[in-house]
Amino acid sequence: MVGKWYKYIGPTDKYFTTDKWYLCYELGEDNNLHFIDNSKDKEDLNWFALEHIERNIDLSNPMDYNPDEVKEEPKPQKRVDTITIVIHSDGGYEINSTLPIKERTIHIKEIAYLLDKQINEG
Repeated sequence: MVGKWYKYIGPTDKYFTTDKWYLCYELGEDNNLHFIDNSKDKEDLNWFALEHIERNIDLSNPMDYNPDEVKEEPKPQKRVDTITIVIHSDGGYEINSTLPIKERTIHIKEIAYLLDKQINEG
């Protein structure tokens, strides 16, 4: 139990907040469990007697880390960019794109290479 994080299910007071996770810091005298509370003071720990702990602490799901501090990584946004190339009969061309010129050039070179490869391999 010591070193694990537990969800507090008791009523909110100045030391503990309902549905928040707290670290079981030590097993004290008379088998009382000491928790680091909202004050974060390791010298003045709050404790729960084992026979009454289930009224305040959810013992069914101990965690190795504090789930309150784990943040989900944002999912990458799908990006849709277009490159429109219009080739005129006189050999001129127009390019419209939402991409910066350097990135646009990289994509055009890659597409030209793949098309050339398809033509040559036949």
